[in-house]
Amino acid sequence: MPANGCEVYADACVVHVEYLDDYDKAWGHLATNTIYDAGYDLRACCDTLLEPGEYALIPLGIKTSFSTGYEAQLRARSGLALKHGIGLVNGVGTIDSGYRGEWGAVVINNGKEPFYINRGDRVCQVVFNKLPETIMVTTELVEADSDRGGGFGSSGVK
Repeated sequence: MPANGCEVYADACVVHVEYLDDYDKAWGHLATNTIYDAGYDLRACCDTLLEPGEYALIPLGIKTSFSTGYEAQLRARSGLALKHGIGLVNGVGTIDSGYRGEWGAVVINNGKEPFYINRGDRVCQVVFNKLPETIMVTTELVEADSDRGGGFGSSGVK
């Protein structure tokens, strides 16, 4: 068994989930709605009122260990974003395979009205991604790319 305690299956991310209270065990915390879904819904473990412009760390009631070479990306739910302006402060939150603490999402209310999150509400989703092997190499000079022209942010608006 690898150092992170996860079994290895051919090209699969194995996720071990610890639910932190009985409510979440009964709720079926990490679940997709259909076999076509890429993300697993994550639910709030507490009630929280978010005023417009306010953000808070919402505990998600799980701890995990999952296969090395993968990351978990927390993403906003598009329905909450469209209907209420609810998103994640950091856009996409990354959870590394070595993290063993409770998961949480930093949720923001970009809407115009107060938004109440009830315990058990789906507040975000998680997608697991395989990471490429990356090798960082120190160099004396990075060649300029003449196609960009104007530097950072200069790729145009169209």
